Amino acid sequence: MINPSAEVVVMTQYNPYKNFAGNALYTGLNAAVETAVTYLRQAVVQYASAGGYLVADVYSSFAADSTTELCFASMNPLQLDFHPTPAGHQLIADTFYSVIESHLLADVSFTEQPQDITVTAGSITGSLTAKVEAGSSVPDLYWYASDAEGNIIGDPLGNGDSFAIPEDLTEGTYYYVCQAVLEEADSVVDSRAAAVMVNAAAVEETTDKEDEGGLSDAVSTEISKTAQTTTVSTSPGTGIHNEYGAMILVFSALAAAAVVTIVVVKRRQA
Repeated sequence: MINPSAEVVVMTQYNPYKNFAGNALYTGLNAAVETAVTYLRQAVVQYASAGGYLVADVYSSFAADSTTELCFASMNPLQLDFHPTPAGHQLIADTFYSVIESHLLADVSFTEQPQDITVTAGSITGSLTAKVEAGSSVPDLYWYASDAEGNIIGDPLGNGDSFAIPEDLTEGTYYYVCQAVLEEADSVVDSRAAAVMVNAAAVEETTDKEDEGGLSDAVSTEISKTAQTTTVSTSPGTGIHNEYGAMILVFSALAAAAVVTIVVVKRRQA
């Protein structure tokens, strides 16, 4: 069973008898093998996309070299051994590596750089993000503290394409770098240094507010709950008409508070 995340590379078949083409006795052998490997190559190339594999075109690599003895088959002395020579094995390896290098070990590059961000001490939220591309490979991403020039400081603080900004940062400016590592290609690339600018925490105002009368919030106006009811003797013309009665408001200051005492004067019944 093939690992579902593995990359598969399929090679095409070379013609070991290509050098026999000029000999009348073996022209038929060369032609028959050439037809077979040509059809095989076409099938391998045609179904690469649907099959999800890459192609190492060894057929074309061997066909392009007409001077090197790439396999043991020869005319003089007659040798039909189709296996590759050491030079042939090297060419096969080089063909595979060119595919791996171009498709699987492509240079790592950042398609999304981490961006600067401003936060407030005491209520820090947010993350730095980065994205990379490296052909079919998936690099490992690590986050580090750095200086403003991007020089890494200390050990990794996190990994992955997102890094949560530490919540305990105090006022100041901090820098972070994302490092992409592709071990199989021995490739390491750093992102730009992203600045995290931390503002001081907001200070709440606690000054007392005064009302329009000049009294502070600590002073309240109280209406006495024990208003006295008083009966007075009056006669017409004395100032308080005995038909309606009167209300006398007495103001006094008690314990730095404005206290309003209401004295109700009831009309005396005749």
